[in-house]
Amino acid sequence: MTKHYDFKKAKNFILENKETIESADLGIREDWSWTAEEVYNDKDGFVIDLDTVEKIAGIPGSRWATPALLVVYKNGDSKLFDCHDGGNSNPMDPLAQAMMYGPLSGPTQEYVEDVEKGEF
Repeated sequence: MTKHYDFKKAKNFILENKETIESADLGIREDWSWTAEEVYNDKDGFVIDLDTVEKIAGIPGSRWATPALLVVYKNGDSKLFDCHDGGNSNPMDPLAQAMMYGPLSGPTQEYVEDVEKGEF
């Protein structure tokens, strides 16, 4: 099962704490450098409309990793929070198992495509 970003949760947390927040980014915890985008900063406010957005960095969530909210506080501290809809990646999910080992080889990619087509 895919864990999708919980945009409402992120927005509510930011609004409740905006006096102490310098910036906030959403991304996939285990693949942060490729998936994170700034959603809020104390200068511009919300730079992504969390009421209408459906994807961050082109993806809605992850089958194998954790959507998260990184908050940088004005005092210099930062904290990374899980920020998803509560779905989880069942360890028996064949697609999640295939993807958790990193880049996919040709045979593994073919297996993943078969699973997605329901040919598993």
